[in-house]
Amino acid sequence: EQTVGSFTQQDFFDFISTRLDTSRLIFSVVGNIPFKKVLQGIEGPLSQIQPKRSLYVRSSFSNYTPKIKTQERDVSQSLCAIGRPAFSLYDPNRFKLYLLNNILGGPSMNSRLNLMLREKHGYVYSIESSYQPFSDVGFFGIYFGTEGKTLQKAQSLVLKEMRKLSTTKLGTLQLHMAKEQAIGQMAMAEENYSALMLVYGKSLLDHGKVDPLDKIFTQIKNTTATEILDIAQDIFNPEQLTYLTYSPQ
Repeated sequence: EQTVGSFTQQDFFDFISTRLDTSRLIFSVVGNIPFKKVLQGIEGPLSQIQPKRSLYVRSSFSNYTPKIKTQERDVSQSLCAIGRPAFSLYDPNRFKLYLLNNILGGPSMNSRLNLMLREKHGYVYSIESSYQPFSDVGFFGIYFGTEGKTLQKAQSLVLKEMRKLSTTKLGTLQLHMAKEQAIGQMAMAEENYSALMLVYGKSLLDHGKVDPLDKIFTQIKNTTATEILDIAQDIFNPEQLTYLTYSPQ
């Protein structure tokens, strides 16, 4: 609240003046609209933007050091986040990590963390893991809330599931089902036009092209159990994990 309250109009003007680069503007449109009609609608407004190049260079993330931090807060449960750096947007392993994350704690009810901590033990109402790639680095994280008395048990179960994926290869049927589920989720997400519009625009900015879903599906289908095991051993290394816990006062 204090940070946001301190912003002035000039702060926003300064931010735009140092970072706006018109050579990297993308206008993304999704829908049953003829291309010529799109151009007719946007050429006027876009032509009014004065050309501008930015020399701003984003600082790359580096020097990561794992930490364990606990703070008392005005919360009713213990809230725990576990995370670490991961693969960037340009790493060929990013789709394999996407698949691995989906198996561990993705959005489906049959993820391993959900089945173990929610369905079997009842320690959490919800638990999720996520992987987000950026231009210079990626982020892998796990988040859940639980009672203070079950925090240590919940953390131990999370590490146990990560250890299983790091030491035991997925069976043929397990891997096949995981791939089909991940592919199905991507296909369904394409039905959301606003999300698809952002994905296309972001892909053009980051990679200079838009890969068809079939190409992405092929990369997922070609992933082997050995590759999943290798990535799990790397990303799930317990010595590289950072813990942040908010405990009730």
